[in-house]
Amino acid sequence: MRFCGRVLSVFLFLLLVIGLLSAQGPASSVAAASSFEPLEHWRQAVLAGDSAALQAMYSTQPPVIIKGSITESQGPDEELKFWKERKEAGLTSLTFDDLEVKPGENKKNEQVIFQAVITSTPATGTARTWYLRAVQYWQEQKGGWRIVQVVRGELTRLELPMHSHMAHHNLFPPDADAHAELNQALAAAAKEKKHVLIVFGANWSYDCHVLDLAFHRPDLEPLVEKNYVVLHVDIGGSETKNNHDLAERFQVPLEKGVPALAVVKSDGTLLFSQRNGEFKSIRTLGPEDLEAFLEKWKRTKE
Repeated sequence: MRFCGRVLSVFLFLLLVIGLLSAQGPASSVAAASSFEPLEHWRQAVLAGDSAALQAMYSTQPPVIIKGSITESQGPDEELKFWKERKEAGLTSLTFDDLEVKPGENKKNEQVIFQAVITSTPATGTARTWYLRAVQYWQEQKGGWRIVQVVRGELTRLELPMHSHMAHHNLFPPDADAHAELNQALAAAAKEKKHVLIVFGANWSYDCHVLDLAFHRPDLEPLVEKNYVVLHVDIGGSETKNNHDLAERFQVPLEKGVPALAVVKSDGTLLFSQRNGEFKSIRTLGPEDLEAFLEKWKRTKE
């Protein structure tokens, strides 16, 4: 049974991109781009919408290779189109998180790894932030540095965790006593006058880690902390089925995908159950979607 609801090739691609970030230290800011000047020139060209300057930064001999999550192409056309669309959508800011520049052995190659933080303000509308994980391979050629390959992930409204985040965050301990933890969560919710937010998932699910990272956003964490006791329940994998009886109790069809959520009163009364895989592809949602959900099901004054 497949819980992720994602094509395997896309998932493996994402692991490839974020896996390159696993050995990093603390996040770097855009100021670190000065350690590799061509990257800053590239950023400025994107912000200015200067297609000619941007095109000149991509290799023609050999032709630059652009690898997306499900596509691969030669030449810069795909990249130029992508960033042109961002500019047309109201691009106002482009910064880098988790930036790392890795020099090649012969000093004529550089590997640049980053998460782009893209803020867009449409002519009519409010500013929105997007995230993009990417790897650029630069080569020093005659006439200057040029990009010879780009590996680009998905454009998302929610930040994507690094592989190291997944490796060091045991969100769903397989050996935990979920039934006992549920009773503890219900007792805590009664004492603190909150609801219990049950997250069914597994450590192998990338979207489960995306959801966890989203719950710790500065704009969402206070809402979660004030109104919910969060309980993570492991569902196992293809060879093991853990706590499926709890999923059935709270009317959550796991075959629809995870993460799967349920909201329960402190007396165990079910308020909400995810029955149609609403959060299985959390990367397609925005923070405002999660905020609306958390606001809707929080405990009201009694």
